[in-house]
Amino acid sequence: RIPTLYRFRRSAGGYEEFETTCESSKDNKGFEDERGYSTQPSFESLPEPERPPLRHIDTYCMPECPCLSKRYTIATLACVGFVISFGMRCNMGMAKLVIKNTTEGENNTIKFNWTVGVESALDSSFFWGYLVTQVPGGFLASLYPANKIFGTAIAISSFLNLLVPGALKVDPIVDMGVQVLKGLVEGVTYPACHGIWKYWAPPLERSRLATLAFCGSYAAMVIGMPLSGYLSSWFGWTASFYFYGMCGLIWYGFWLWLTFEKPSKHPCISARELRYIEDSLGQGQTQAPVPTLATTPWRKFLTSMPVYAIIVANFCRSWNFYLLVLFQPRFMHESFGMPLVE
Repeated sequence: RIPTLYRFRRSAGGYEEFETTCESSKDNKGFEDERGYSTQPSFESLPEPERPPLRHIDTYCMPECPCLSKRYTIATLACVGFVISFGMRCNMGMAKLVIKNTTEGENNTIKFNWTVGVESALDSSFFWGYLVTQVPGGFLASLYPANKIFGTAIAISSFLNLLVPGALKVDPIVDMGVQVLKGLVEGVTYPACHGIWKYWAPPLERSRLATLAFCGSYAAMVIGMPLSGYLSSWFGWTASFYFYGMCGLIWYGFWLWLTFEKPSKHPCISARELRYIEDSLGQGQTQAPVPTLATTPWRKFLTSMPVYAIIVANFCRSWNFYLLVLFQPRFMHESFGMPLVE
């Protein structure tokens, strides 16, 4: 019997869902003639799926984007979430160029007279927390709805970003504490996003959906660095922190409205898309045991050369990535005398 996975094919016009000529297969019972449906593989014959009850907000406005399917709506929102999450990391690098020239009083004394050690601690404190929650984030995404963990993490980080200007004015140590908290909550975003695709990504579209979501982290640098520079130059060094913090909270409202843990829990997903996702993933996906510390093959991880290759490659990528994020504006400004907006 031909597995369900091989019943999805690419055509010259693009990807077609459930366009198959295999009429003898009984894998997809929605197309069986003896059950009252047409033998032609058409979704017109599918019964209306059982839907969860509508939330209060859904009675006024259904949670759907007219131009996108439900799974691509989630991927697009996740992309925007990463744009905000990584864009917040550009705020400090651009703001420091304005902060170091900020003066106060009649004598024009420098307000933020930080040493190199203090600046280094401010830049690195985010990663102290970010490192800690990478592995626990994966376990959390297995125990609780991954979409809620992803959205809540970015919302909390956005709220903390609103506190950064006030923390810097109080004391650098206070801001270090805020940055550590931001790192702790943002450390779960990548594992949680992978947990979302556990239920929403058909196997033949998993790479496409994940790429669409994760490309937001790189688009954030393209957008965030010039945007933070303009905001800091035009409205003051605090503007970029407030702008990204508010954008993150607004985004969280849309995320709560439009995303759900599983396709079966979406109140207005079409029968076509629901059947496509569930049949392509298969029934074993929902019955997989939840991983625990005891069942995770730690020894195999620690003795696997490909794992170490991934660690080294990701370390080198992250080192260069964050080196440019944190210090490129300062280098261009001090070495070439370029204005902030340039």
